[in-house]
Amino acid sequence: MVIPIPQVPLAMEPPAECAEHIVKLKYSVLGMIGTGLGRLIFAILSDIVRADLIAIFNLFLCVVMGTFMLKDDQHLKGFYNCLATSICQYCAEQGQSCMACLMPFMICTLMGLVFDLIFRLALAQFMPYGIFLIGSLVAQGAAVFFSYQVFQVMRREGANGD
Repeated sequence: MVIPIPQVPLAMEPPAECAEHIVKLKYSVLGMIGTGLGRLIFAILSDIVRADLIAIFNLFLCVVMGTFMLKDDQHLKGFYNCLATSICQYCAEQGQSCMACLMPFMICTLMGLVFDLIFRLALAQFMPYGIFLIGSLVAQGAAVFFSYQVFQVMRREGANGD
């Protein structure tokens, strides 16, 4: 069984009424970057990196999708340029950016959040790693919420534009 993903014209630029949600989404992605780095550093220092490496890699992929989605933002432009000229050069050349990344970002971040809650919440007892784990859970939850808000507005705009 396959869960259908709604077809919404997300290649368009987001409408002006999305601006507030996009700013909050940007700060969620920045929070994911900061807490992900802290999570990696303290997982290594706490010697629990084996238990968390795949989740940190998933968080990195979500951050990459969020960076491509928000590539024109002044705070993420440098990171986007770094990615676009190195490991993600093929995606940048193919034009994989802007709101086309919204749905994959939302789904992958939600999956990472759910799996972190199920399998890694017990690791929160290792301090200071636990602080960054909880912080990344909050940042991922906020990113999913705000990306869904943007998705709803764009779906409405797409339905009205037809």
